[in-house]
Amino acid sequence: GTARAATDHARWAAGRGPALMEARPSSAVLVIDDDADMRDVVTDLLRDEGYEVIAVPGAREALRLLEEGIRPALILLDMMMPGMDGRQFRAEQTKNPEWATVPTIVFSAYVDVVETASALGAAGGLQKPLRMDVLLETVERFVGGGGASEP
Repeated sequence: GTARAATDHARWAAGRGPALMEARPSSAVLVIDDDADMRDVVTDLLRDEGYEVIAVPGAREALRLLEEGIRPALILLDMMMPGMDGRQFRAEQTKNPEWATVPTIVFSAYVDVVETASALGAAGGLQKPLRMDVLLETVERFVGGGGASEP
């Protein structure tokens, strides 16, 4: 839960190192986007549908979570970010056999987002601006239905 994640983060931050962290599979969706508004919209939408969401503003923060042992069910990755971009994140992710198994959906305003996803070995690509119905269908395909009860 949240308390354990906070404890694990504190342990990691204290320098005891990610080597002590065991992988913890999760049903969470990891959202990586430097655009705070987009991150909030996607996070709120997915949480409203019953999904657990971990949202970070950059690829380095996401890699730190993976190093700590977080294993999301799905990664939603923006391609264009300052510092480490989506392409660089994918290169790091695919170097680690454990991380490489986490399906990753890239999203971008790129015209060739599907081609880009294919070139990066990602599970799929979504065009920005995101259509929320398509985003939900995509998440459901990889994670299953959220925890929200049907009306």
